[in-house]
Amino acid sequence: MSGIHLFILPHHIIEGGMLGIGLLTSYMTPIPSGMAILTLSVPIYAFTWFYKRSLFWFNMIGVVFISLLLELIPDPELPVVISPLLSAWLGGLMIGTGIGILLLSNITTDGLDLLAHLFSLKTKINVGILIFLLDMLVIVGSMFVLSKTQIMLSLITISGIGLMTAIVTWKQKHS
Repeated sequence: MSGIHLFILPHHIIEGGMLGIGLLTSYMTPIPSGMAILTLSVPIYAFTWFYKRSLFWFNMIGVVFISLLLELIPDPELPVVISPLLSAWLGGLMIGTGIGILLLSNITTDGLDLLAHLFSLKTKINVGILIFLLDMLVIVGSMFVLSKTQIMLSLITISGIGLMTAIVTWKQKHS
Protein backbone atom coordinates (compact mmCIF):
# COMPACT_ATOMS: atom_id res chain seq x y z
CA MET A 1 0.00 0.00 0.00
CA SER A 2 2.97 2.30 0.48
CA GLY A 3 3.38 2.71 -3.29
CA ILE A 4 -0.10 4.19 -3.50
CA HIS A 5 0.07 6.31 -0.34
CA LEU A 6 3.63 7.57 -0.84
CA PHE A 7 3.72 8.13 -4.58
CA ILE A 8 0.28 8.10 -6.21
CA LEU A 9 -2.12 9.91 -3.86
CA PRO A 10 0.01 13.03 -3.20
CA HIS A 11 -0.02 13.92 -6.91
CA HIS A 12 -3.59 12.77 -7.71
CA ILE A 13 -2.26 10.22 -10.18
CA ILE A 14 -4.34 7.18 -11.07
CA GLU A 15 -2.84 3.80 -11.61
CA GLY A 16 -5.32 1.94 -13.79
CA GLY A 17 -7.44 -1.04 -12.89
CA MET A 18 -10.37 -0.80 -10.51
CA LEU A 19 -8.01 0.86 -8.08
CA GLY A 20 -7.46 3.63 -10.60
CA ILE A 21 -11.19 3.94 -11.22
CA GLY A 22 -11.73 4.04 -7.44
CA LEU A 23 -9.10 6.76 -7.04
CA LEU A 24 -10.62 8.74 -9.90
CA THR A 25 -14.05 8.38 -8.26
CA SER A 26 -12.68 9.65 -4.94
CA TYR A 27 -11.02 12.63 -6.65
CA MET A 28 -14.34 13.63 -8.27
CA THR A 29 -16.94 12.67 -5.64
CA PRO A 30 -17.27 12.16 -1.89
CA ILE A 31 -17.34 8.37 -2.46
CA PRO A 32 -14.31 6.75 -0.78
CA SER A 33 -12.00 4.97 -3.23
CA GLY A 34 -12.14 1.68 -1.29
CA MET A 35 -15.94 1.59 -1.51
CA ALA A 36 -15.82 2.36 -5.24
CA ILE A 37 -13.28 -0.45 -5.83
CA LEU A 38 -15.39 -3.00 -3.94
CA THR A 39 -18.63 -1.97 -5.61
CA LEU A 40 -17.24 -1.89 -9.14
CA SER A 41 -15.46 -5.23 -8.69
CA VAL A 42 -18.60 -7.14 -7.66
CA PRO A 43 -19.69 -8.17 -11.20
CA ILE A 44 -16.23 -9.54 -12.01
CA TYR A 45 -16.08 -11.48 -8.74
CA ALA A 46 -19.58 -12.85 -9.37
CA PHE A 47 -18.39 -14.04 -12.80
CA THR A 48 -15.32 -15.63 -11.18
CA TRP A 49 -17.51 -17.47 -8.67
CA PHE A 50 -19.21 -19.28 -11.55
CA TYR A 51 -16.28 -19.49 -13.99
CA LYS A 52 -13.28 -20.44 -11.81
CA ARG A 53 -14.35 -20.73 -8.20
CA SER A 54 -10.84 -21.76 -7.08
CA LEU A 55 -9.70 -18.16 -7.67
CA PHE A 56 -12.68 -16.52 -5.98
CA TRP A 57 -11.81 -16.61 -2.26
CA PHE A 58 -8.18 -15.46 -2.29
CA ASN A 59 -9.02 -12.74 -4.76
CA MET A 60 -12.04 -11.61 -2.75
CA ILE A 61 -9.83 -11.40 0.33
CA GLY A 62 -7.29 -9.43 -1.72
CA VAL A 63 -9.77 -6.79 -2.92
CA VAL A 64 -11.37 -6.39 0.51
CA PHE A 65 -7.93 -6.10 2.15
CA ILE A 66 -6.68 -3.50 -0.35
CA SER A 67 -9.92 -1.51 -0.14
CA LEU A 68 -9.76 -1.42 3.66
CA LEU A 69 -6.08 -0.48 3.72
CA LEU A 70 -6.69 2.30 1.23
CA GLU A 71 -9.30 3.78 3.55
CA LEU A 72 -7.68 3.06 6.93
CA ILE A 73 -4.06 4.08 6.31
CA PRO A 74 -3.75 7.84 6.63
CA ASP A 75 -1.91 9.77 3.97
CA PRO A 76 1.66 10.13 5.22
CA GLU A 77 3.23 13.49 5.81
CA LEU A 78 6.54 13.18 4.05
CA PRO A 79 9.59 15.08 5.32
CA VAL A 80 10.81 15.26 1.72
CA VAL A 81 8.82 16.24 -1.34
CA ILE A 82 9.28 13.76 -4.18
CA SER A 83 8.95 15.14 -7.68
CA PRO A 84 5.79 14.06 -9.51
CA LEU A 85 7.80 12.36 -12.29
CA LEU A 86 9.92 10.31 -9.89
CA SER A 87 6.85 9.63 -7.79
CA ALA A 88 4.94 8.24 -10.79
CA TRP A 89 7.82 5.97 -11.83
CA LEU A 90 8.70 4.69 -8.33
CA GLY A 91 5.02 4.18 -7.47
CA GLY A 92 4.49 2.18 -10.65
CA LEU A 93 7.54 0.01 -10.02
CA MET A 94 6.54 -0.70 -6.42
CA ILE A 95 2.89 -1.39 -7.22
CA GLY A 96 3.80 -3.59 -10.21
CA THR A 97 6.22 -5.62 -8.10
CA GLY A 98 3.55 -6.14 -5.45
CA ILE A 99 0.91 -7.12 -8.01
CA GLY A 100 3.34 -9.54 -9.66
CA ILE A 101 4.22 -11.21 -6.36
CA LEU A 102 0.54 -11.61 -5.48
CA LEU A 103 -0.23 -13.02 -8.94
CA LEU A 104 2.37 -15.74 -8.40
CA SER A 105 -0.02 -17.01 -5.70
CA ASN A 106 -3.10 -16.44 -7.91
CA ILE A 107 -4.16 -13.40 -5.86
CA THR A 108 -5.23 -10.07 -7.33
CA THR A 109 -6.06 -6.73 -5.74
CA ASP A 110 -9.00 -5.64 -7.86
CA GLY A 111 -11.54 -6.75 -10.43
CA LEU A 112 -9.72 -5.65 -13.60
CA ASP A 113 -6.53 -7.39 -12.50
CA LEU A 114 -8.59 -10.51 -11.84
CA LEU A 115 -10.12 -10.21 -15.32
CA ALA A 116 -6.62 -9.90 -16.81
CA HIS A 117 -5.51 -12.92 -14.78
CA LEU A 118 -8.45 -15.03 -15.99
CA PHE A 119 -7.79 -14.00 -19.60
CA SER A 120 -4.09 -14.78 -19.16
CA LEU A 121 -4.90 -18.27 -17.92
CA LYS A 122 -7.05 -18.84 -21.00
CA THR A 123 -4.75 -17.27 -23.63
CA LYS A 124 -1.26 -17.75 -22.13
CA ILE A 125 -0.54 -14.03 -22.71
CA ASN A 126 1.56 -12.59 -19.89
CA VAL A 127 -0.73 -11.05 -17.28
CA GLY A 128 1.49 -7.95 -16.96
CA ILE A 129 0.84 -7.11 -20.61
CA LEU A 130 -2.91 -7.60 -20.16
CA ILE A 131 -2.96 -5.46 -17.02
CA PHE A 132 -1.10 -2.72 -18.90
CA LEU A 133 -3.68 -2.80 -21.71
CA LEU A 134 -6.62 -2.62 -19.29
CA ASP A 135 -4.87 0.16 -17.38
CA MET A 136 -4.50 2.07 -20.65
CA LEU A 137 -8.29 1.92 -21.11
CA VAL A 138 -8.75 3.42 -17.64
CA ILE A 139 -6.30 6.22 -18.45
CA VAL A 140 -8.06 6.92 -21.75
CA GLY A 141 -11.36 7.11 -19.86
CA SER A 142 -9.84 9.58 -17.39
CA MET A 143 -8.77 12.01 -20.12
CA PHE A 144 -11.94 14.03 -19.62
CA VAL A 145 -11.33 14.44 -15.89
CA LEU A 146 -7.59 14.66 -15.23
CA SER A 147 -5.17 17.33 -16.36
CA LYS A 148 -2.64 16.61 -19.10
CA THR A 149 0.09 16.41 -16.48
CA GLN A 150 -1.86 13.90 -14.39
CA ILE A 151 -2.52 11.80 -17.48
CA MET A 152 1.17 11.77 -18.43
CA LEU A 153 2.15 10.86 -14.87
CA SER A 154 -0.52 8.14 -14.82
CA LEU A 155 0.85 6.73 -18.10
CA ILE A 156 4.32 6.60 -16.53
CA THR A 157 2.85 4.87 -13.47
CA ILE A 158 1.03 2.18 -15.46
CA SER A 159 4.15 1.63 -17.57
CA GLY A 160 6.06 0.83 -14.38
CA ILE A 161 3.23 -1.38 -13.16
CA GLY A 162 2.99 -3.30 -16.42
CA LEU A 163 6.77 -3.68 -16.71
CA MET A 164 7.28 -5.01 -13.18
CA THR A 165 4.20 -7.24 -13.26
CA ALA A 166 5.40 -8.75 -16.55
CA ILE A 167 8.93 -9.28 -15.23
CA VAL A 168 7.82 -10.87 -11.95
CA THR A 169 5.27 -13.18 -13.65
CA TRP A 170 7.27 -13.90 -16.82
CA LYS A 171 7.88 -17.60 -16.17
CA GLN A 172 4.61 -18.23 -14.35
CA LYS A 173 3.06 -21.58 -15.21
CA HIS A 174 -0.59 -21.39 -16.23
CA SER A 175 -2.80 -24.02 -14.63
